[in-house]
Amino acid sequence: MTSVKFSTTSDIVFGAGSLSEIGVLAKHSGIRHALLVTDGGIAARQMHAPAIASLEAAGVAVSVYAEVVADPPTAIVLEATAFARQAGCDGVIGFGGGSSMDTAKLVAVLMCGEQSLETMYGVDKVNSRRMPLIQVPTTAGTGSEVTMVAVVTTGATTKMGVVSRTLLADRVILDPLLTLSMPAPVTAATGIDAMVHAIEAYTSLRLKNPLRIGVAPARRAFSDARAPTRHCHAVARDGHPSRRSAAPRRRSDAAAATARQQSASDDRGGCPRHLRAGVLSDASSAQPSRDPTP
Repeated sequence: MTSVKFSTTSDIVFGAGSLSEIGVLAKHSGIRHALLVTDGGIAARQMHAPAIASLEAAGVAVSVYAEVVADPPTAIVLEATAFARQAGCDGVIGFGGGSSMDTAKLVAVLMCGEQSLETMYGVDKVNSRRMPLIQVPTTAGTGSEVTMVAVVTTGATTKMGVVSRTLLADRVILDPLLTLSMPAPVTAATGIDAMVHAIEAYTSLRLKNPLRIGVAPARRAFSDARAPTRHCHAVARDGHPSRRSAAPRRRSDAAAATARQQSASDDRGGCPRHLRAGVLSDASSAQPSRDPTP
């Protein structure tokens, strides 16, 4: 029998209110001064304030870089890296959608100063160490928190990917309460995103193995094959997204999105990622990108 290798994040903390644990987790990861990478929308809403409070309570200093944009260009990644070095950070926290988390992955490597960004493009091209990395998703769709992939925009119409196990986070905090601020169109778009991840896991012709398939099929709350579409449809029609009745469904959305991306995490070139991008563009006019900001 041919052996297989399945890589994913080692520690995932899941549960409503789990963001409050980030200070202790960062300290246990050896972080004394964290760079928190996020976007302007999250900063304007102060969604990251509880994370900062928890970090400071644990004795971890925080510097916030809140300039990430959807599908971040290389300039953003390099600017965030320079900001982190100037601030004296020794660890990185990605806080937001896929773009913030992808930026955090690359910054955590670049901060070591051992390799330039352009030499990382491709599969298994990262030869550098990286700083401690914690990921905190605020959407339920991209699953970037558990993948070894980061995508950057390199030109007006071009993108490049970095694929390496070095990019896998040390810890992930999956707090479904953070998704309560997502409006209905974004909820629908990210639900479709999670569904396409499951399709990828089943239909990829490359790197298909029993472990990946085992994560993808129906498995109650975490991997019911209908969970993303069913729950996001219910939440999207449930009026104001912060209604208490939406919370249990948000919990299922968050769990399902992460599990599905884990099932596709070793697919380095398989099925239709272009389908996901196209579906998202049609589903949400608010921000047709890989990580609609909540």
